[in-house]
Amino acid sequence: METQKCHVVITGGHITPALAVIQHIKKQYSHIKISVIGRKHALEGSKVLSEEYNLLEKYSVPFYPIITGRLQRYFGFQAIGSMIKIPFGFLQSFFILLKLRPSVVLSFGGYVALPVSYAAKILGIPICTHEQGSVPGIANEWIAKIANVVCVTFEETKNAYKGKNVIVTGLPLRDEIVHPPTMPSFHIPNQEKPIIYITGGSTGAVSMNDIVFSIIPEIVKGYTVIHQVGRISIEAAKNVKKALPSSLQEEYIVSPYFDTPDVGWILKNCTLVVSRAGANTISEIAYYHKPNILIPIPWAGDKEQVKNASIMEKYSLSLVIPQTDLTAQRLINALHDISSIKNNSHMPPWVNSNAAAIITEKTLAACRCS
Repeated sequence: METQKCHVVITGGHITPALAVIQHIKKQYSHIKISVIGRKHALEGSKVLSEEYNLLEKYSVPFYPIITGRLQRYFGFQAIGSMIKIPFGFLQSFFILLKLRPSVVLSFGGYVALPVSYAAKILGIPICTHEQGSVPGIANEWIAKIANVVCVTFEETKNAYKGKNVIVTGLPLRDEIVHPPTMPSFHIPNQEKPIIYITGGSTGAVSMNDIVFSIIPEIVKGYTVIHQVGRISIEAAKNVKKALPSSLQEEYIVSPYFDTPDVGWILKNCTLVVSRAGANTISEIAYYHKPNILIPIPWAGDKEQVKNASIMEKYSLSLVIPQTDLTAQRLINALHDISSIKNNSHMPPWVNSNAAAIITEKTLAACRCS
């Protein structure tokens, strides 16, 4: 295959490791074309635009949206309604891939990657997939059956793909996380005041936010609070900010989504983190050895976040509050107890600065493209 014709199509719901690989390819392989097939909206049935749709424009990467549904482990009327959309996503993917004729498809899991990967298989396009979490998602379980190469973040996940060509790569970190700017794009009112960073991931965490909102008036007295709330909760967050005394309003910094350079700066400079337990988030927290409170989503992907949180506890990095135990008082108590979490200087094995390079290498090898 001629290198000037090499074309990588990236797909999947985990945008942050995908962006890390896009950055690496653009830096090291300028002759390789990249396109992305993904979701236009953040949640199935929502009108809120997804972060990948918003972000990829600045990377000058063509984006092709599809509408599809999820495979479900449990059946019900909602699950059936969602699964009916999968054939439509497959047909859209088939015709997009037929038009693009890429050299290889690189999947980062999630429901949007499933029809793209199976359309690629029918068209004879090699497939490489990366499992971000500690527990295989249902979509990646199916994608792995047809993939040429399966990459995984955690050693603990390797046995889930027996019989496949499995590579433990770690999780790719974006350049701006590893090399953040000296100052963020937003105003910090008091640079001497300790910072708490609260995040539910790229789409926010509505149930967690509701608890957090109730304790903001108390914690802004001692901290500057930087809160990534997601697009669904942003209006509620603004109302909480307006209700604070005028002298404290600047101490509560809210945004639906912080760009990667800002996240890098926040993680480097914050005192502690309150977060969900997605694989990307825990890897970024671990990179900076930040004490943190994790509130894993128990209903996500076969309790994947619960497993992620337990791995962080194993390395003495986290204090974990189960979602079912989360109350305003429990969270306040945890903020007081966070001093029991020591700053662990050992880098966890899944935090690999070469992960993006390894995934790129395996993807290009799958189609003999370099």
